[in-house]
Amino acid sequence: SPYFPKLNYEILEIAHEWANNLSSIRNSFAKLPKESHMTIRYEDLVNNPEQTLTPVCKWLGVEYDSNILNFYIMNRKHKLEPESTLDWKKKTLKPLSSDSIGIYLKLLSIEDQNSFSDVAHSELIINSYL
Repeated sequence: SPYFPKLNYEILEIAHEWANNLSSIRNSFAKLPKESHMTIRYEDLVNNPEQTLTPVCKWLGVEYDSNILNFYIMNRKHKLEPESTLDWKKKTLKPLSSDSIGIYLKLLSIEDQNSFSDVAHSELIINSYL
């Protein structure tokens, strides 16, 4: 797909980019009124969707409806995601899943895990991953 994002494949580049992105987001949020933004973790969303989304809906001023978790059905039925991006957005056609949490433990060598942790250590702590 021409819309496929250009991703880094070197662990040190990935770690730097991840840490820099989180730091930039946090710094940007710090300039805004506290009530103007909300942060949720992917792990919390997929492990406890109702618990995670209820405060988000309240913050947005809408009532939580469990049908929100059926996004993938609506996406399939109404083709909400353009065909040109589906090759890298296939998960939008499936329900939330925690299957990819911790997958790095299987995919990365101990050396790469340690390299990532060394580079992104402070962000890993700030974001409750360590």
